[in-house]
Order: sequence, then C-alpha cells, then structure tokens
Amino acid sequence: MKLFKLSMNIISFVIVLIFLFCKSFVFSQNKSLINKKSYTAVVIEQGLVDCFPKGYKNSKGDSVSCEPSAVVFYNNYLIFASDKDIPNKSPVFSIPYLGNLHKDSISFYINKELTNTIKYEDFTITNDGKYIFATTGFDRVKSDHSWDNFNKLLYWKSGNENDVQVICSSEFNNVKSSVKLRKYFAKVLANDSFPSGMPYYKIEGLMCMPGNKLLFGVRETGSKYDAFQYRIAMIATEFYVENNSITIDTNFKLVYDYVLPKSINIYNPLALSSIEYDKFNKRIYLLTSFEKTNPDILLGGYLWVLTLDELKKRKPPVLVTKKDGSPLLFCHKPEGIAVIDKKTVFIVCDDDRITGDNKCYIPEMQFTRKLNQFAYYVVQFE
Repeated sequence: MKLFKLSMNIISFVIVLIFLFCKSFVFSQNKSLINKKSYTAVVIEQGLVDCFPKGYKNSKGDSVSCEPSAVVFYNNYLIFASDKDIPNKSPVFSIPYLGNLHKDSISFYINKELTNTIKYEDFTITNDGKYIFATTGFDRVKSDHSWDNFNKLLYWKSGNENDVQVICSSEFNNVKSSVKLRKYFAKVLANDSFPSGMPYYKIEGLMCMPGNKLLFGVRETGSKYDAFQYRIAMIATEFYVENNSITIDTNFKLVYDYVLPKSINIYNPLALSSIEYDKFNKRIYLLTSFEKTNPDILLGGYLWVLTLDELKKRKPPVLVTKKDGSPLLFCHKPEGIAVIDKKTVFIVCDDDRITGDNKCYIPEMQFTRKLNQFAYYVVQFE
C-alpha cells in the first residue's frame, strides 16, 4: 500500500510538471496577445493567518472555516470580511498593517448590522478616506424575506464601525437590507435571453472612483445559481453624501464587460473576484480567479490593471506579470484587494473550505492551510 501511495504521488508530481511546462510554453508564444503595455510586480510577503483557534466549531459541532473575501486599508489597519459566519465573534475583523501584517493582533467588529450580514464579497473606501462601503453577493433571495441578509450594501464613517448604515434600506422581520437593489441589478444585466431582467447574478466587486462613482463587479450571470456564465463585468452608479448620510442613484449602467479571448492561454475560465481603484496611480485593479476540477491543485487567480481611459473605451485589462514575462499567478484563490500605497497592494484569499495538500511539490501551484486560516499576498509593483 505504501508503495502504491508513493507511486501515485510521483505520478501526480510528474503530471503537474508536464502541465505547467505546457502552459508556460503556450503562454510564451502568446504574450503579445495579452497587451503591448506591461506591468510587472513581485510578491514581497505571503503567509497564513489564524483567524481563530484550530478546531473552532459552530453550535452544530461543525468546524468553522475562515474565508475572507473582502479587505480594505485604513489608518494602518486592514479590515477584512469573511463570506462565512464566525460564530460568537464576527465575520468582520481588523489586523494592524505597519509595513507587515501583525498577525497576532486581530480585533473583531461586534456590530448588529455587521454580524447579521451574510456573505460579504467586497469592501472599498472613498477617495478622501472618509467612508467605507461593503457589499454582499446579492445572489440569493426568498419571497418570505428570510434571505434578505444576503442582500446588503453598507457604509460607515471610517473609524466608526459601531455606526453602520444600510443603503436603499427596507425592513422585514426586524432585518434591514438593500434587497430593493436587486431589481436594478437585474434590469441593467438584461440581455436577449432574459430581456425582462437577469434571473441570477453574483456581485463580487466594489470600488469608489473620482466624482463619487461607485462600481460593482459582476462575477456570474445566468438563469439560476447552478446554470450561469462567468463574467468580468462592472456596473456603475453615483453616490451622494449629505449630512453624513449616503444615498445612491439607482440608474445603474453596465460600463464594462470583458470576454477573455481563448487565444490567451492562461487558466480559464476566469471570473471577476474583486476590483479596487488606486488613487495614487489613477488606475483600477481587477482580481480574477479560477476553480478547476481538482481544486487542491488548480485553484488560483491573477491580477490585472485597467486605466480610466481603458475603462471608458472598454479596452482589455492588462495582465500583471513577473520580471520574466510570465503571469503573476496566485495559487490560493484571490478574493479581495486593498491599496496600501503607490507601489503596494494587499491581496486576501478565500479558498472555499479547500485545505490543499500537505505535500506541496510546487508552491506556486499547490498550497496547504487549515480551516481556521486564510492566505494573503503583499504585492509590490516595479
């Protein structure tokens, strides 16, 4: 039996090597198809963070998984949100970041609106740093309003997470939500197949841009949760601040919808997993991620750059690469991005309960973690 396991490990290792060689070769033949412009970057720090003690369980006795899908940087703190509940704590928490991540100093934000919100997908901060926004996936709803907590757009004044407000608020069964926004998302995503409105969609990105613009990133659209197409799309609207209260315009517009050409030979299909505006360089970052049949090996994503002019003209985003021209590939599934300074971004990963393989033959393509941990990368542009 031991000999059989050893043989299988060797075979798996060889298969991964062959796969990586083929992908690298094909990519090198097609680099010019991505974009003539280039952005190079390097990972200067990466690691795992313990969200809570190992073996932490919920009231049913099930192990809890830490799956942060949102992050924002404010006042030397990174604020995270898990798209899964963390019982007796909070899905929203912060960790100091002072040139590196202070992993042992986690503070959970205990606020009713934050703890009752389910399935966070992204954070963003206004360009002046005064307000933080948070969005859920808006990917599920029930007529009896029992799933309204999955449909929220929140904001709070930076540093005052005890006073969280719900945008476009309505209340059912003592639960405030932004469920009224669903019809506006559905309408703007309508197409020939669904002219009266998209039945299913998933919001995964959120960013503030100059001129009080608020953009939502769309990852999935289709007829239902198990019959959809992956997307790299963005919906824009405006927000208004008056007397420290924020409202948004519900005249949504689909301003970006990029289809990755098959000729670009990177892992595909890809879908949007986060967006953020870089006020220092006046450009947009997009995270895309993929999930293959064997997620322990083929789970990961990429970082892209889009200028404001390219967004306006709906041009392709530019893939961020390493010095050798190969893609900057993340082996964990990147789900949230925060801008630290003019050269540095922080990327948090949500591995969807996947714990990987304890024997990582190729660290760039394989990973291992425990359920109570999340992975992160600090990326510096060159």
